[in-house]
Amino acid sequence: MENIPIIRLGEVAGGALQEMSQEAIAEVLANMQDVNTPWKPMRMVTIKLKFTQNEDRDIATMQMSVQ
Repeated sequence: MENIPIIRLGEVAGGALQEMSQEAIAEVLANMQDVNTPWKPMRMVTIKLKFTQNEDRDIATMQMSVQ
């Protein structure tokens, strides 16, 4: 695959993906610092990007979620 563009989180959906990611990471960090939560379990942030295109492959849509 040639000429694959570099995409930065802050450039996706007007910065919304970066904002959603930062919020999710902040929640994980707060949870890790909470003495009322177990210390040992691994925490995870998952970014999902779902792409759909038309038959002509000239139009695509993207759904994003951060958990």
